[in-house]
Amino acid sequence: MKKLWVKLFLLATALSVFLPAIAAAAKKAPLVVVAHTTKLTGMQALWGNIYNDDPVLFTIITGVLIPIFGCTFGIVADFIMGYTGIDLKTRELREH
Repeated sequence: MKKLWVKLFLLATALSVFLPAIAAAAKKAPLVVVAHTTKLTGMQALWGNIYNDDPVLFTIITGVLIPIFGCTFGIVADFIMGYTGIDLKTRELREH
């Protein structure tokens, strides 16, 4: 009997989550998200145009650039902390 109540609860939860979305999608036109690039120049215009024209290329470029920028900022932050006297490379773990 408990399994039946769990299944009914899950069904009610799924209906309460998905039914409003299905009903709203049937009534509205699809939403188109674009970047307004008329007043942008240089790299901003290029990035905005890639976003508008090719979402797959935008996703690939973003997925490649974010780790590169993260590693670069991490290395720079490590250098700055080492320069100021904070040494994170020879830290002893006290949790063990």
